[in-house]
Order: sequence, then structure tokens, then C-alpha cells
Amino acid sequence: MYITKSLFVEYRKLPKLAWRKKHDPDVYKTIRKLETEEQEQHIMQIGMAVESAVVEFFEHKHGKKAIDLMPGLQAPEKIDADEPEDEDDFLLQAMFNPGLMMKNTIQAIKDQEAILYQPTFLIDNCLVRGDVMVRNEDGSYTLCEIKAKTSVRKTVTDDGEKKAIWEINKDLIDDMSFQKRVINRVLEQEWLAPISKVELRHLNKSYIKDGELSLNLLLSSQEADQQGTISIFQRNKQVEKVIDDTLLPSAEINQIVQQMKKTLVMSQEEFNKLSPRSGTKYLEYFGIPRTKMYGTVMWSGIHHSNASLIQDLYYEWTHKITELSDDEVDMFNTNGQRFISLYLEAKKKKWPVIDHAQIQKEFAGFQYPICFYDYESVSVPIPFMNKTFPYQQVVVQYSLHKLYKDGSMKHYGGLFVKEWEKKVEQIELPDHERKVWVESEKVVTGQYSDLLEEFLKDIGEDIDRSTFVVRHKGFENTRNKEIAELFPHLRDYLKINNATYDLRDIFSKLYYFDNWFKGSSSIKKVLPVLVPSMNYTDILDEVVNGWVAMLKLQEMIEDKIEDRDDMIIKLLRYCGLDSLAMVRIYEEVLRRYWGGFRNLLLLTQRTHILFLVFFNVFTQGSV
Repeated sequence: MYITKSLFVEYRKLPKLAWRKKHDPDVYKTIRKLETEEQEQHIMQIGMAVESAVVEFFEHKHGKKAIDLMPGLQAPEKIDADEPEDEDDFLLQAMFNPGLMMKNTIQAIKDQEAILYQPTFLIDNCLVRGDVMVRNEDGSYTLCEIKAKTSVRKTVTDDGEKKAIWEINKDLIDDMSFQKRVINRVLEQEWLAPISKVELRHLNKSYIKDGELSLNLLLSSQEADQQGTISIFQRNKQVEKVIDDTLLPSAEINQIVQQMKKTLVMSQEEFNKLSPRSGTKYLEYFGIPRTKMYGTVMWSGIHHSNASLIQDLYYEWTHKITELSDDEVDMFNTNGQRFISLYLEAKKKKWPVIDHAQIQKEFAGFQYPICFYDYESVSVPIPFMNKTFPYQQVVVQYSLHKLYKDGSMKHYGGLFVKEWEKKVEQIELPDHERKVWVESEKVVTGQYSDLLEEFLKDIGEDIDRSTFVVRHKGFENTRNKEIAELFPHLRDYLKINNATYDLRDIFSKLYYFDNWFKGSSSIKKVLPVLVPSMNYTDILDEVVNGWVAMLKLQEMIEDKIEDRDDMIIKLLRYCGLDSLAMVRIYEEVLRRYWGGFRNLLLLTQRTHILFLVFFNVFTQGSV
């Protein structure tokens, strides 16, 4: 069993997570939200893109070419065939020989190579693949850990704002500590100078690309193994806060490694005795089967703050919500979570639980035409379009449905396909059943701001009198704010924010509760229940969710898709379905709200009529 830096970090975070990583990689991937192989490859490509940028920066700075120490494909030494996948698992695949790779690394150091890319070190089954090592004038090396992140420090409140200016995140300290210790042990064994400095290289979120990419401005650095202070303003006074970025001492690392070697080979039963369960949102991580969680137990939708209570109930053989006692139901409700009570009420009624009064309050201020809109975006670490910054969610597609008071509707869709000369082209969707007054689909080339201008044109004068409805207000409002800041001539986007309603609130605030939502307020979970006639998978075979859409959009703009015309149609249809889904959900909630209100009126009328009948019978009988 190799102890890698990623396994070491997981063990420091949650020992059971490290145990899952080694023994049950499928569950581990579920916990880490790694759903598909394509997604894993995408994450790896992001990391490699940032690494390449840092290597290019060092090459330009030192005027020398980096030596790549990864490509040595050799016949492997004997490797455990049952070794689970790992963040560093390409080192452990049969095509690689870690021992030979370390030999090449040591030779490169002895040859005084200036920049080492992905050096490998192995000692006592502790395996490290560094990102970059840069040679100093005294012959020692600086270890450079590269993170495809825009922030590596903890946040602290300064003058009313949260700023990432405090200590380096604990996970990164653990990562660099393990690396430095393993590398220095190998270097000591080879009679070579130890690592003299450890630094972090990451992305600068404040950098906005405008013309040629500037690596000097794009990349930021933080030196580890340092102590200091920062001066911040809190509670109306200036305070000094200690910054402790020191790495773990060697003795502590050795102790942790020995503990890992002893415990990670244990069976689950043995390991659980040493590491009892504790509160975490990853219930399946504690041995509660997912089939029970999302099937008969129906624990989904329970907030992770109640995880420890759920675990206790499960291990006490309370496997179903319907088995809860009144006191146990009250425990959940005391924590501000009405999910259990609503679940039981809906199960008893065999009908959704609808808070008609609250829904009436939510919809009371809506102004027609109601503009239901949805954005699709691309997000990359290295900006490739002008007026974008690292990991910006760049809006490159929109869909807008305008619903009028008489029930009629107009639809507008736009897609940015390439940085080129400005051009707006109207297109027809093939085999498209028109159910609206106006259907306008367009593709845009030029700058992505040209697409944003088209969105405002489609809204037109309605921007000052409409209610705007989205399914995730935080996302759309943040994009609109960024657009207004980046492009002063598009400040009307802030008007949209001032009149935006989040349709998800109806379900997340439990004003409309249905057990078939499976505890989720996601539109993708709500839609099949309220509007079963709308089915994404029946219409689209390649664009099945927002994450896939983002990848296809990026490939489109970078001109990496062969059948562009076909993909353009699919992307327009996908985004159009998102905004149409909100319209249909709104209409269905409204229909059921008015249905409930009408039934209440009928019940009131019938009660009034019965009262009059009995009153007349009584008074006539008295006469």
C-alpha cells in the first residue's frame, strides 16, 4: 500500500474517508461528487492547464526549459493489482514504474537541472509526485505546489467584508508537510541538499484578461512554513491576528504515517471500533446503505446538521421515518426542520402539502409579463476570452420566456459561438412545435458582451415593469452584477436583479411539499412530479445536464466540435427547456393553489348554505 499525499490529506481530514478511498473507491467518488469518468478527466485537465501555465512562467523567468519527469513508460515492477484508484493513481498504473521515475528525478537533481516538472520520490512506501521544483543559486531547490484555485487562505472578516487573507488552509499545509518530509528523506539518503523553501502557486481572481494573457499577473504565490500577523478592522477597532503557516513537524508526520499503515489495512469492522462515527453529511460514509437512504428510509432532504441524529436512529434500528416516535419527530422540528412532519402528513393524506397562504404572498407582487430566464455559462481556470477572469461563470447562452397575463407567451434564445467579427444570425429549430406567439433563436459571434446586449434587446421595455423568475437566484444575480461591473454600458442588468424571484423558494421553504420530490427542491427533481409530460432525456441525447452543457459550450467557442450545427440546435433546445420548465412549474403551482383556494370557497359556501337551511328549519319549527 502506497501512502500518497492525497491519501495523507484525506486521513488528516477524516480517517474513514481515507479508508473508503483505499477500500471502496466507488463510494469515495460518490462522497467526493465524482459522478462520471468524463468529469474526473475534466478536473484533471483543469489541474494540468494551471500546472502548464506555472511551468511556462518559470521557463520564461529563468530562460531555461523544464525537464518533464513523467513520461517514462517502462515495464512495471510488481504492483498490487488490488491497489485502489487514487488522485495520484496514474503513478500506480501498471505502465509506470515509480522506482525508475524516482531514479530519473535524482539524476536530474544531480545534473543541476533548473526546473523539474512532476518529480517523483518514494521511500518506505510513501510516494510523492511533486508539481514543480525550481533550483536556487545555492544549489538547493524550492518545492512549488500548484493549485488550480483562486484562494488558498482562510477567510477572516475585515471592515465588514470576508477576505481570504488569514492562514493557509489546513489541507494544503498537510499536503505540503507530507511532501517536504518525504522528499527531504530521499534527498538526505542521496546526500543531496534538502528543500530550502516551499511555496504555493495559484490563480489571481482579480486578474481580468484584456488582450494577451499575462502569466505574471495571472499567477499568485504564497510562501509556506512562515509565521506573521495581519492587521484587520473588527468591532470598530484595529486588531492584530496571528498567521501561522508553519508545516507539520517531522515527528508528527512519521507518527501519522505509521498509524495509517496500521489502520488502513484493517477490515471495516475493526476500523470502526477505532474510529467511531461522528456528525457528517456523508451518511453512506458511515455504513448506512444508499439504497436505504434514498429508498425505504427516505432520509434524503434531511439537513446534514441532523446527520449524527440520523446515524443514532439508524443504528438503533429505526430505519424508516414512519417508525419515528412523536418525541423523535419533535427533535427534528426543534432544529428548525419541518421535513419530517410534512413527510408524515403528505404520506397520510397521499397528497402534497400546500401552504396556500404563503404561496399567495409569494406570487402576489408578480408583474406581467413575467420573464422566466435561464443562463448557461462556461468556467475555465485560464481565461481565454477578453473581459473574463479565472473561473468566471461567463454567460454564453440564455433562454427567455415571457408569460403574459392572458396566458400567451413569447420565447427568445441566444447562443455565443465564437470570438470573431460581430454577427447576429436568426435560425430555425428543425421539427420544432411552436406553442408561443414569438419564437426567436439566434447565434452570435463577436465578443460575448454582444450576446448580453441581445438579451437586453429581447427584454426591451419590459425591463422596467416585469417580474423576473429564475431557478437559482444567487447564480443569475451574481452573473448580472459581474456583467454590470465589467461592461458599464450594460448596467441595466442590475434592474433585473431588483425584480428577481427565485422559483426554488416555493419548494426549499416547504410551501409546496411532495414526497415524490425525494427531499429535493431542485427544478430537475420537481419538474417530473408536477409536469411529467416534460422529459429532457426524450429530447436530448447528448446534453443531459448543466455540467455537460458547459463542456459543450466551451468546446463550441474553442472550435473543437465537428458537427457544430447539430450541437447548436441541441444547446438551444436544452436551455429553452430550462426556462420553459419554470413556466410550466409556475403554472402548475398556480393551478393547484387556485384549486385549493376554490375548494375552500366552495366549502365555505356549502357551510353557509347548510347553516341557512338548518336555521330556517329551526325557526319554522319554533313557530
